[in-house]
Amino acid sequence: QLMNINSALADIDQLLIPSTINNFINLRFVMSKERDIINIFGECDARALNYLISHVKVGLLFYKVKDHRNFSGQHRTELIQLLCVDRLVILTVMSRVIILHALQLMKLRANQRAEYWVRNILLNTHQD
Repeated sequence: QLMNINSALADIDQLLIPSTINNFINLRFVMSKERDIINIFGECDARALNYLISHVKVGLLFYKVKDHRNFSGQHRTELIQLLCVDRLVILTVMSRVIILHALQLMKLRANQRAEYWVRNILLNTHQD
């Protein structure tokens, strides 16, 4: 699963093509790879999810997975919602710290729901 996420992220984050241009030229391909990443995080068990979060560059992932203009392409929002709300109960404290750090790297003002996500993590985190 880690290899699949890193491969999909590498496909999205082209070395020679800026992501804005890559998203414009290869929109369907990029959206498919983003969907693959979301599905991996959504379908894995608790142990695998915590392993993935600790071994993936979550900040880069949040930055490269975009909210596209169409309604079905709100992938960044969907990914963060998945990790900060839907699957939060199975995350360890360390995984939650990594998610919070990634949100800070992304700049919280980048999404109107960011305050809710941070608040949800903080209020629902207790000792492991």
